[in-house]
Amino acid sequence: MKRNIILSAIIGTLATYLPFWQWDGLQVAGALALSILAWMLIQGTEPEGKKT
Repeated sequence: MKRNIILSAIIGTLATYLPFWQWDGLQVAGALALSILAWMLIQGTEPEGKKT
């Protein structure tokens, strides 16, 4: 689970630097929202037998 949180934080933070999004001062909120979305996707696709 700790690995998934770290990965999602990295993905969410870096995704806000994509050139087709203009945040107008809301980049931190966007990074948080994208991090949560990435965590949900990573957590949901992880095999059930693996527990970390």
